[in-house]
Amino acid sequence: MRLIISLLFLLGGITSARGQDRDCNVPINKKRIVTNANLEYFVKRLKEDSYTISRDKHMMPHYIKGTVECLLDTMANPGEAWNSSCAFLPNRPDSELVLFATNTLNDIFLIMYRTGGMWTCEHLMLLKLENKGFKPGKLKAVEDVWIGHGLFKGHSITDIVKFIKKNKGSGKGDEEDVYY
Repeated sequence: MRLIISLLFLLGGITSARGQDRDCNVPINKKRIVTNANLEYFVKRLKEDSYTISRDKHMMPHYIKGTVECLLDTMANPGEAWNSSCAFLPNRPDSELVLFATNTLNDIFLIMYRTGGMWTCEHLMLLKLENKGFKPGKLKAVEDVWIGHGLFKGHSITDIVKFIKKNKGSGKGDEEDVYY
């Protein structure tokens, strides 16, 4: 039974990272993510900054939406049809947005989304964008990223921070299965 559960997590980790081998111009450092080397920075910013939350992918700035689509392929808004199970339909998105949040400085972005397969899993992507010399309309570069997945108990910034603090380090910690 334990072997089956481990294989399910391994398959989930692999299928949730579809775009990570593409050149999405995002510095994904798997070792930093697996070891949570950059997670404390993101948690600190989540606790200290003010955020605007949206549940509409069309509210994402174009430079974030492009990055997310490069990494994850297509994404449905909540309630829209998507490939939520093993039955794959080619014209449907592969993930569903849960929420999108941005801080007032527009340099920290949180994207929570679901992927399907044998089970539905929620993922959290945290992005830090360069904020030096930013001009409206100029494309920002992603400086850092952290990605994980788990079974979240709420969808507010406070709930996410509590969940991360409680569960940080509870994953196996290999490159194909990054969760906390």
